[in-house]
Amino acid sequence: MLALSAVTLPVAAASAAPAAGHDAYSDLMVEGKFVARTYFNAGEDSFTITKKSNYGNRPYAEYRYTKINGDEQTGTHWGVAALNNPITFDHNFGKNRAVHFRTCVQVDFAIDDCDDWETGYAG
Repeated sequence: MLALSAVTLPVAAASAAPAAGHDAYSDLMVEGKFVARTYFNAGEDSFTITKKSNYGNRPYAEYRYTKINGDEQTGTHWGVAALNNPITFDHNFGKNRAVHFRTCVQVDFAIDDCDDWETGYAG
């Protein structure tokens, strides 16, 4: 089980972002099991969350994004407990902006398990 702690997110310089956006995955593995995946589709500015095993309850994605005006946008999107039933959430992030996210799964009577933070770039 992963312990939660304070996390420092990377800050990407504008010149470091790919010109056409960059897709990314956050795959949550617990005790060798592929539990859940969050896919960031840069071209669609969307997250898709899919549960991949019977471990835990509902999967969810946490995300952080710094808007062009400097304000931070954070949020959580919840998937469903049913296996291989993807749920997609659309956004409208600024072009080439870094989007930090991770996959977690709700666990009864314990701290939720979460993957490390991943970074995609909006297209």
